[in-house]
Amino acid sequence: MGERTANKMIAGGSATGMEDVTPRPLAGIEGVRMRVLLPVTFAFTLLTAAFILKSHFNLKQREIESIAETAKIVQFQHQSDMADSTAQMESLGSIIMRDQRLATALEHGDKRKLYELAKPIFEDLRRRNKISHFYFHGVDRVNLLRVHHPDESGDKIDRLTLREAERTGQLCSGSEQGPLGTFALRVVHPWYSQGRLIGYLELGKEFVDIVADIDDLPDVSVLVAVHKRIINHEKWEKAAARLQPKPDWNQFPSVVVVSSTVPVIPEAVANYLSEKSVATGNQTAPFQASGAGQTLQAIIIGFSDMQGRELGKIVVLRDITAVVSAGKRSIALTAALGLVTLAALIVLFYRLLGRVERQQAERAKKLTRAGVELEAAMWERDRAERDLTLNNERLSFLEEKGRLAEDLARAMEAAEQAKSVAEAASLAKSGFLANMSHEIRTPMTAILGYADMLLDPTQSDSDRLERVQTIRRQGEHLLAVLNDVLDLSKIEAGKLQTEALTFGPCEVVSDVISLMRVPALEKGITLDVMYVGQIPQTIRTDPTRLRQILINLVGNAIKFTEAGGVNVVVTLARHQGQQPELEFVVIDSGIGMSAGEINQLFQAFGQADSSTTRRFGGTGLGLSICKRLAQMLGGDIAVQSQEGSGSRFVVTVPTGDLTGVPLLREELEVVRPRTTPGQPQTACLNGRILLAEDGVHNQRVIAFYLQKAGAEVAIADNGQIACDMASQSLAEGKPFDVILMDMQMPVMDGYTAAATLRSRDWLGPIIALTAHAMAHDRAKCIQTGCTDHVAKPIDRELLIATVAQYLGGTPSPAPGEAQPAQPHQEVTGRLCSTIIKDPEMAQFLSSFVSDLPATASRLAALLDEQNLAGLKSVMHQIKGTGGIYGFMPLTHAAERIEQEIIADGQFETVENDVIALIDLIRTVQGYDRSQETAQI
Repeated sequence: MGERTANKMIAGGSATGMEDVTPRPLAGIEGVRMRVLLPVTFAFTLLTAAFILKSHFNLKQREIESIAETAKIVQFQHQSDMADSTAQMESLGSIIMRDQRLATALEHGDKRKLYELAKPIFEDLRRRNKISHFYFHGVDRVNLLRVHHPDESGDKIDRLTLREAERTGQLCSGSEQGPLGTFALRVVHPWYSQGRLIGYLELGKEFVDIVADIDDLPDVSVLVAVHKRIINHEKWEKAAARLQPKPDWNQFPSVVVVSSTVPVIPEAVANYLSEKSVATGNQTAPFQASGAGQTLQAIIIGFSDMQGRELGKIVVLRDITAVVSAGKRSIALTAALGLVTLAALIVLFYRLLGRVERQQAERAKKLTRAGVELEAAMWERDRAERDLTLNNERLSFLEEKGRLAEDLARAMEAAEQAKSVAEAASLAKSGFLANMSHEIRTPMTAILGYADMLLDPTQSDSDRLERVQTIRRQGEHLLAVLNDVLDLSKIEAGKLQTEALTFGPCEVVSDVISLMRVPALEKGITLDVMYVGQIPQTIRTDPTRLRQILINLVGNAIKFTEAGGVNVVVTLARHQGQQPELEFVVIDSGIGMSAGEINQLFQAFGQADSSTTRRFGGTGLGLSICKRLAQMLGGDIAVQSQEGSGSRFVVTVPTGDLTGVPLLREELEVVRPRTTPGQPQTACLNGRILLAEDGVHNQRVIAFYLQKAGAEVAIADNGQIACDMASQSLAEGKPFDVILMDMQMPVMDGYTAAATLRSRDWLGPIIALTAHAMAHDRAKCIQTGCTDHVAKPIDRELLIATVAQYLGGTPSPAPGEAQPAQPHQEVTGRLCSTIIKDPEMAQFLSSFVSDLPATASRLAALLDEQNLAGLKSVMHQIKGTGGIYGFMPLTHAAERIEQEIIADGQFETVENDVIALIDLIRTVQGYDRSQETAQI
């Protein structure tokens, strides 16, 4: 619809009585103006008066609200200052009680030593923290020393804070009045040493020093008045003499002003303090106090001790002179502005009303035409909106139909992919279960069969021994299978951890070759190692995981090689812009693999060929574990192979920073042993050594090693005794040359003992002895004050060489001929020590074996109690002592159980392993089972 339609509608309107829209002239326009102006003037006058009254009321209200707000701020500041001061003194007390010298002096009642040690502490606290009271009390609440008044002591303190601390045995704080009439915030710390109460430490802060912080608020002054009824006048006069200026006792009848930051007390405040009601404890509402051209707000806050007894009043004065003056000026300005505005409005309205009347008719006509046109436009718009809505609905329907078709296609494609993945996973797991069934059933069949044979009474001793050894070998095979599954599960769960240690890579390779040479010789194939180029003397990675990878790869190479041999090639690879890597290449002349078999090689639960399991055995987990371990170390494993032509596995491991690391150039330099068998090298030790060790067996063996090397050895059963012996030797002018410190001991552990000795200015070397040999364990020992670290089980040569570094000893041939250690062996199913042929260790070995039944009984009892903490402690002891006495299988088993307890924390996880360890202990040569006191 356009102008034509609008004209038709207008024309139609003329026929229905809209033909004349011109307004008629209005009569008496001056009368209209007066009728309008008089009410407007009256109304504006009333509004102006109301605004002025409202402004005055608001000013008074703001003053009241300001008083209330100030009271809240002051109360909050006071409570905050009290809380902050309490927390500050609690923290300071905890720090002071860490000083072992103060604890010793307090325990022995040494007042002179206490004052000598505490005086500089108190001066620093008084200067920095405004601490005004510093006490040491005995366990009977008799004051031993007032550091702030050292000449006053010996009286029994009966304050509630100290009595509450004595009753509860815990820290207590609160506000109390002192014996001299002073009022202070006090914090009492019960002081314990080795679980025994030796006295109390009390810190205090004058109340006026706490209240003084309120004075820091803008335009705020503070006055503190104390009730005379709670003060001993004679004692108060003695204490008040120390204050500057000295308070006037006679200024007010019921209170005495002890602190004020206003030069002259306003009259209204003085009148309030002179009233009798100020002594009754009744709270007074805030009030104004004027004088000397100032308007002040007075806010009264009562303060009490921890028993709820009111001790006095805090009067807070806030200067509101500027606020009141500004309010009055605002009211006057508002009134003047209202009068001027009223006059201007009267003139303006008089002139405008005439013009409004004349324009009214013309506007009415224009509004009528505009209304008709607007109605036509709205009708047109409604029709267009209906058409647009219909088109949008059709378009949305078509778009939704297209989207549904696309989503359906994608969903079908994803379902097909998921089905393929699930089928592949099912096939892989089915193959794995078949392999596991074969790997477990085969040795289990042999174990059960040979076990039945052992039941035959006609078996000879040699036949029985052969059956037992066969059962043991099959059991070890089963254990290897389970270990592979456990390692893979830990990797999948993200619980397998690696560490970075510095070690010699050639020594690891040498260990692997020595271990795997026997199975190679049994198959009639060669096993050789070759070092190409320069090899770093040390690298930094995880030696345990690297050894595990190499053993698995070399073992696989031997397993799949029927003729020829296996070669291990070690070389250092440097790539520009990257850190150097050490490459371990394992080359065999075995059966080889096809390209398709290589693609499945590192997948969990699979092998290159399903027939491999039947021919060579294995679960198919080893290479998958090795691949993931190499990646966790920052490296990788690659493989090249052809069917019938052997395989080539390449392991790359980052070496870490090689700055300053020697590079070995000759093969002999790489592989030569550290000592020559039959000619052990040791160091001649000349010095006094303090051995802190709680284990009796460890004490005997370690002391024997050191004394055999020429050292003088003293023994401490725990860290506390070690600290006392070391301090005594220092006081006598004959300090120990070296301290060997076990990290886990009763009473005081090695970490605390090392830190304590360093705090006592002990400068000599402290060498940590611990069965925890991880990198972070060594770092923890160094951080607590140790100089060096030796891991358990103790290696004799390493221990003596480490001690010699700090005694200045030099290597020299050991006296006598020592027999080289022999690997443990089974003799009629018994576990023998590697030091069994060492005559010097015979007496210690016999004592250790005789104590093993008690250890087995202890483990059985802990199993019944399901006591994981106790089991972890015993495992830690066995891990350290088993290796010292030549029983490394005991050390390895205990270490594995300890790690399982730390990682999992579930009794069911370790129960069977502990039972297996007990059975292993019972196989030790010379073990007497009749000495056990508990049975499983």
